[in-house]
Amino acid sequence: MATHTELTLQNFAKYAIISFIIGLVTIGFSIADLLMIGFLGEVHVAAVGLGDLIITFIFAGTVSFVDIFSSRLANFEGSKVHRSEHLGLALGFLYSVALCTVLALILRVMIEPSLVFFRQVDELIKPVSGYVNNRLLGIAPFLIYMAASEALRISGQRTHALYIFIFGFIINILLNACFLYTNVSVFFSTPEAAVAIATVIAHTFMGVIATILWLTKADLAKTVLHKKVLRSANNNFFFLIRTAPGIGVRLLNDYSGAILPLLFIGTMDVRTVAAASIATKVYTLFCRVPQAALSASYIYYSYGLSEHMRQPVSEVSVITVRRLFKYTAWPTLIVLTLTLSTSISLIQIIGSGAVDVKLTQDMLLAYLLFVPFYIIEQFYAELLTAHNRSAFLFGVSTAVTYLITIPLAYISVFFWKSALFAIAVKGVSVIILSIIYWRQYQQRWNYGGSFYA
Repeated sequence: MATHTELTLQNFAKYAIISFIIGLVTIGFSIADLLMIGFLGEVHVAAVGLGDLIITFIFAGTVSFVDIFSSRLANFEGSKVHRSEHLGLALGFLYSVALCTVLALILRVMIEPSLVFFRQVDELIKPVSGYVNNRLLGIAPFLIYMAASEALRISGQRTHALYIFIFGFIINILLNACFLYTNVSVFFSTPEAAVAIATVIAHTFMGVIATILWLTKADLAKTVLHKKVLRSANNNFFFLIRTAPGIGVRLLNDYSGAILPLLFIGTMDVRTVAAASIATKVYTLFCRVPQAALSASYIYYSYGLSEHMRQPVSEVSVITVRRLFKYTAWPTLIVLTLTLSTSISLIQIIGSGAVDVKLTQDMLLAYLLFVPFYIIEQFYAELLTAHNRSAFLFGVSTAVTYLITIPLAYISVFFWKSALFAIAVKGVSVIILSIIYWRQYQQRWNYGGSFYA
């Protein structure tokens, strides 16, 4: 029987399906917020939609710590190192979470001035800043949950990770209902603050349960914190802060290319902001499929690299990489077809009937137009991340985002007065980055020989 670290279609599918369901429920948090607050009006839909996009952007810079933690844990799992190394990695990650928390607290004071600077609609500034500031308070439980969930999946406990997420999703919905539509609502400054705090509480429950379960299942709960573990924790912490920021900036650049055009759009009118928010939410929902497959590709590629740590050259066969790409591309293209055929229904459901369906559909099509290049770009970015090419990813993505994507989006909104073009120009950077990442990988790591039987 194949172990959970061996690349087979069944193992890949299991990992990707669990990741997809968890990712779907992740989006479900935001969709539930939009659905439940949608009954209060279009302004609240726009505020939560824009606030969630800003939080996604901010958290993207810190999720890179989870990515590097996951890659190293998969390396450890594949090479069967001593369990004390796992605990040292976990402690090193906690140090990085503390650092991110401090940065988030500093960032809170900048949110409202930033919204004013970007000339957002006046009636959105207070509710958006309330939502974002409260979500920033929960960055630690969010990161701890994400890492513990990844650890459960990497160590083979994939269904446990799913059950915890479903539990958290239900808690979030119940808290939303309580905080918005009962007498408890008087304790919150705005409805947006209420749904943000509900999400933070749910993430806290999920993080505690997932961490305890992983420590127990991985037999780490009884591991003694001797000097070797503490030294390993320090080494892993310094490795994380050395490599994660480059990956984080690459992710931030990806989101900058999406978020800043939406902030430009936010200067137009509430109708357009609401349409852009819902189109972005539907597109994000679609992206759960390729991102789940990409997550599986990243982990199985990392499993494979761990085998080669004991050999002179770290290499992955061309056949293996092609298999991983095929496993990623086909489900993405199938779901792309389904999304296109059901776009109107999705927009009507998620928008609670409070948005312009035609405008939202046009914006969604602008997102979906470049999906084939998106698959290539993200796939090779994951492989380069596994090889710790953070400096390269940082440099290239920064140049493309700030020299091409954002200037074109600015021109689209403030000169052409077109929100549609502001979204579509993201495709230009996707095409350029897909070519650059593919060429970089082909030139440096396209070796022969397979480590899979």
